[in-house]
Amino acid sequence: MAEHRHTREKASLFDVSHMGHISVSGPSAAAALEQILPIDVLDLGLHRQRYALLLAENGGILDDLMVINRGEDYLLIVNASRKHEDLA
Repeated sequence: MAEHRHTREKASLFDVSHMGHISVSGPSAAAALEQILPIDVLDLGLHRQRYALLLAENGGILDDLMVINRGEDYLLIVNASRKHEDLA
């Protein structure tokens, strides 16, 4: 709870360097991501980030991840142990 309170009241950093990085780009990248992520990607502002769940075709959860709008692409930060499965 102390860590949670600190994050809510001040700020915290989370090191993602050990996690999987997947870049998604192209004119319909946001629309394509909205097909597999239950978040609003089209409205994600430049240099903004959202937490999301990667869904299976049946609606089950495959992984949790972060989506960052970098302008030229969307960067997905996924769990390292699932990077290859998530990419597929």
